[in-house]
Order: sequence, then structure tokens, then C-alpha cells
Amino acid sequence: MISTLRVPCRRFRSASVPVMLRAATPMSAETMRQERRWSGLLIGVGTLPFAAGLCLSGIGLEGLPTAGVPCAFRATVGLPCPLCGATRAVLLAGQGDPDFVRYNAVWPVVLAACAVVGTISLAAAAFVGAAPLQAARKQVAAAKARRPLTCAVLPFALALVPWAYALANRSAILS
Repeated sequence: MISTLRVPCRRFRSASVPVMLRAATPMSAETMRQERRWSGLLIGVGTLPFAAGLCLSGIGLEGLPTAGVPCAFRATVGLPCPLCGATRAVLLAGQGDPDFVRYNAVWPVVLAACAVVGTISLAAAAFVGAAPLQAARKQVAAAKARRPLTCAVLPFALALVPWAYALANRSAILS
């Protein structure tokens, strides 16, 4: 459970913020720059594919090749890879078409999560003076030191989620 704390804020008289966003010590200018840079990168990664989907809304999927982006794994094995269907899913989600779930709908959710995390981190850095991304990076580094094998296997285990979704929807992806 996250408790809230009344803290003075630079832009407002006071604000209630979660304790986990509270800055224990003031951030240096370099830490603030890094936090803003990483936040901006997450926001860009999370929003630009959806913006491309909006820009291509006049074209629709009819203008795209039926096979989508060429995939070496799919050409070799005949099964979709974890990224297969992601392009069409993001384009459809960017257009607001609920049909994006027929393709690899994991990736639009991941991209939206990147945009949300980046926005929250940028707001925390600007209004509260906290650096949640830097704190998360420190926690990941500590976890790597404690359990290196788990940290090495985890990305591959997480890749199974979009792959399972792609395999479940392979008829739509491969058509």
C-alpha cells in the first residue's frame, strides 16, 4: 500500500504525492537531465508508433502488403515470431480500430505502458524532484548482482507472452 505525503511543490503550494515518488535528497542537475532524457525516450517509443498509425489511417491495411513486414523466422520455420503481427496491431490501435486484438495485441499494450511510465517519471522529476527511473535502474542492478541467472532468463520468459499470443492468432497474422 502506498501512503501519501503532503510535500511542498515548486509549482503548487503543496501537493499529495505517493511516498515512493518522494525525493530523499535533491537531485543533481545531471540526474535531472538523465531522468528527463530517459522519460522522453519512453514517451517517444510509446507514442510514435501510434502516431504513425494515425498518419496512415487514410491508407488502411489495404495499402500494406498482406504478409506484413518480412520475418526471417517466419520464412524459415513457418510460425510467427514474437514480433509478428505487431506492426498491424499498432497501426490498427493507433487508428482506434478494436480489430487490433486479432493480431499481436501485446505490443500496443507494451508501447502504451512505456508512454505512461515515461509520463509519470517526467512529471515526478518536474513537480516532485524525484527520479523513479534512476531508482528502478538501481534496483535492477541490485537484482542482477543477487540473482544473475534469473535476470538473464527473465527477458526470454517475457518474450514467451507475445509469442504465445502470436501463435494463438497465427491465422490472422499469416493471412
